[in-house]
Amino acid sequence: MAAERKRLFITNGSLLQEKLISSSNGRYYPFHNFSIEELEKATNNYAPHCFLSYNLLGTWYKGSLDGRVLSICIPRYPNVQASRNQIINEIVNDVAIAAQLSRQRNFLRLIGCCLETPVPLLVYESVKRGNVSEQIHVTGEFHSQPMTWKCRLKIAREIAHAVSYLHTAFSRPIVHRGNCLKYHVKCHSINEVVDYRILAGGGINEQQQWQAAVELALKCLETSKDKRPAMEEVTKILWQIERSLATFPERHSSVYDDGRIFMEEMIASYEGRCHVLQSFSGEELKKMTNNYHPDYIFCCSNIGIWYKGNTENGNISMYKISNVNWCEHVKNEFKFAAELSSHKNVLKLLGYCLETSIPTLVYESTGNGTLFDEIHFHPAPFSFHIRLVIARQIADLVAYLHTELSIPIISKNIKSANIFLDKHHIPKLSNFSQSVQIIDGEAFPTNQIEGTKGYMSPEYITEGIVTQEFDVYNFGVLLFELLIGLRLFDLFHLVDKEGGLLLDHLQNFVKWHSINEVVDPKIPKNEEGHDEQQKWEVVLELAFRCMVTAKEERPKMVEVATELNKL
Repeated sequence: MAAERKRLFITNGSLLQEKLISSSNGRYYPFHNFSIEELEKATNNYAPHCFLSYNLLGTWYKGSLDGRVLSICIPRYPNVQASRNQIINEIVNDVAIAAQLSRQRNFLRLIGCCLETPVPLLVYESVKRGNVSEQIHVTGEFHSQPMTWKCRLKIAREIAHAVSYLHTAFSRPIVHRGNCLKYHVKCHSINEVVDYRILAGGGINEQQQWQAAVELALKCLETSKDKRPAMEEVTKILWQIERSLATFPERHSSVYDDGRIFMEEMIASYEGRCHVLQSFSGEELKKMTNNYHPDYIFCCSNIGIWYKGNTENGNISMYKISNVNWCEHVKNEFKFAAELSSHKNVLKLLGYCLETSIPTLVYESTGNGTLFDEIHFHPAPFSFHIRLVIARQIADLVAYLHTELSIPIISKNIKSANIFLDKHHIPKLSNFSQSVQIIDGEAFPTNQIEGTKGYMSPEYITEGIVTQEFDVYNFGVLLFELLIGLRLFDLFHLVDKEGGLLLDHLQNFVKWHSINEVVDPKIPKNEEGHDEQQKWEVVLELAFRCMVTAKEERPKMVEVATELNKL
């Protein structure tokens, strides 16, 4: 045993000495060599109460030796000798670099190591508050509140500065090679991307910061290395973003005044044209939502946050709009929600609050959450019959919007995340913030393309025009989602990765699978058997027709509703 420890000490020590000599340019970086017994004593033989965390580097313990608090890392390593040798080389390299960085404030200070084990054990300064991942996800013994946006931004800026130091302070730049995942923020709104626990307190200024931070992250994740910014530039941008938090106040009285005046004019213009709306005070909304506690958030959209609330008369849903360009969004949302609230398949607008910086809208309770949640997150079976009833009612609603009003309304937002379900699974369409009214047969031109990738029609993306056929395309995507479930988002990712049209990827998917393989596994197979399978095929064929590239070849929503009601 003693001979093996001596052999490991010599082998690991010689590797470390060689690495230090080659990387330090003759400088001396002192660090302590710990014995196995010292580290066992420091951690009470690695007792469970000394465990800190586990990450890609290894298992971390807290310890105390001679009155000094330590953090000890036992690196993970495989049983395969070749892989173990690679891990040992990586750890020795880590020790050599950490020794050179021990005086820098944003690097975890290496105190020493133990060379008597098959893979060297690393000893660092005390990690008092765990790691950033634990802080973000609010786990472990240290945390009771989620990390604020201001704190996250400061950490990002200081880490950027540290990485910039690695790249510029040495004759041979050090590349950290962090294990990052590229997330598809291009497919979602800023409110859907940002951690929901920091959304609650965010005003207009913070929303601008989130957007800037996300755009910077995307630049850093560019596939082409030539398009990525230098870390010095990243540090500079984060510093500018962080400074803006202190430079501009979160809320301006002019925003509040503009919002109040705007809503008062809107309400006056709709007097007598819709049901009576209730005016809520700011204090009432805070009471309903426990001061906008994150636990009351149940959904985020492209322009704001949905809260559930409790009143003496029952439950309500509250829409706290936080979009920077809020005026047009609120105008549309109020205008169309007020006009259409009498329809059984539109989420009913109950009232508003003019005492918030941006007017807040209050709706009936959303009951069971969104159709998106029901399809993708609820483990219980979700029958084809209920899905078909939902499809029929939404088709009837969109046909109504297109044909029964003096000037047709184009929703532009027919997707599962905007459809709430009550306790009887009756669908309620919401989010009219991007809706437009156009005369039948005409097109609405726009030079601002906005919406959820995958749901936008080809002519909208390429030509910037909105027609009734936009909604037909939207509805076709919804039909596919109702039928095939989560697989639709696998195809969204394929479009994002490989390009092409969603329709092409859907056709290939259906071509190479049987109908039983295509439909969502959460659809229970019932006694109808062959009859239900025929209905699946009819819905599938109708969805394809709704999504054809040439908008003139898509059916009208009245025709779609008629076909679904025949099933």
